[in-house]
Amino acid sequence: MVQSGTFDVSLLDATGSACDSVSTLTSLSVDGQPVTLTGAAPCFDFSTQLNSRWGLNIITGTAHNQAGAASTFAQSYLRSPQFSAAAAAAKATSPARAAATAQSVPDGFYVQLNQPLIDDNNRNDVDDIATLVDRVLNGTDLNTLLPTTLVNTYGTHTCDCVYPLDPITVYNTSYRVTRGHLTYGVWAVYGIQVNNGHLDVDISLYGPISAPLSVQGWLDPTCVVACVDRSPGITATVTGTVHADLVTVRTSADVKVQNGVPVVTLCQGCGSVNLVNPQLDIDWGPLQFL
Repeated sequence: MVQSGTFDVSLLDATGSACDSVSTLTSLSVDGQPVTLTGAAPCFDFSTQLNSRWGLNIITGTAHNQAGAASTFAQSYLRSPQFSAAAAAAKATSPARAAATAQSVPDGFYVQLNQPLIDDNNRNDVDDIATLVDRVLNGTDLNTLLPTTLVNTYGTHTCDCVYPLDPITVYNTSYRVTRGHLTYGVWAVYGIQVNNGHLDVDISLYGPISAPLSVQGWLDPTCVVACVDRSPGITATVTGTVHADLVTVRTSADVKVQNGVPVVTLCQGCGSVNLVNPQLDIDWGPLQFL
């Protein structure tokens, strides 16, 4: 077990000795890269750097001697910037493993998701998370997820009129926006990339994107007018359509495990939603006062 580096691929210093008591060593390669031998036969020292990923790694090496013989070796190790208390204690007691039972974790595991599993940039087969997200989005009707009432500021208040006129309830100056059936094209997940411990997400919704809108407005007549006219105010409704050619969503998300449950947190202030060629086609007419 090696405690070093980060959760990304990190450079690891590796030193050791290569020995041959029969014939002098002439070359040594570690993980496919030649290394320089120093010292004198029968044992030579070497020092190199290895690309080490988080988790299980395997070092391989090949040595040649003057007689033309070759020998290979392989060694596995675990690398992490940190280990749990049980794992660290087990490392301290190895090889005796005297406290192995007390230090064991009864159930649980760590999983490292690499980039091909997150997104392999191939949407033809469902073997990565990005393609799964793409299929789910395109199989979901946004009309079942989005509210039909988009904005609602409607309200009333009571006017206390001068006797013998009774109090009257009148409108606040307010409005309500509702939508009809939303039509749109297809979703495209352009990429979900692992970047310094978080995920960069790039998704687009293609058009034509269109939805009918209804805007109902209310005008407060003031209590002076309402008490005399006995009217709650003026109301009117106009309709129109909102259009866009494309919606792009770019954001970042952190994924952490808290109490055994994965938690996805969107980055605050670093995301963007852009509409291409947005249009709001409404004849406001009697609602100009809003």
